[in-house]
Amino acid sequence: MIDEKKLIEHLRVVQDSEYDENRDDDYFSGLDAGFERSIDIVNMQPKVNEWIPFTFDDDGLLDCALPEIDEEMLISDGEDVWIDTLMEDDGYYLDSGCELKGLAWMPLPEPHVKED
Repeated sequence: MIDEKKLIEHLRVVQDSEYDENRDDDYFSGLDAGFERSIDIVNMQPKVNEWIPFTFDDDGLLDCALPEIDEEMLISDGEDVWIDTLMEDDGYYLDSGCELKGLAWMPLPEPHVKED
């Protein structure tokens, strides 16, 4: 697992450290383009350990990424965190019966693997 914010920060530091007044502008233009492309690729990756709010469109339909049906996930209302399951039957709902509005979710972490 990588902390993408720290990775981007590190890429920026390395990018700045590459400056050398003896190099020409073409060199820096290509170098900067490479760093910016790398940072764009990092930003496009799925985020780990970030809450995904349940959001709705103008018609009241969910318009956010969702876990699989019957999948357990972490749920938060901004104060508490609990494990719940996404269900579907004439719409989406949580097994606990909580309304989705105002909540956010994230996948459960992978279990720890013991080393032999």
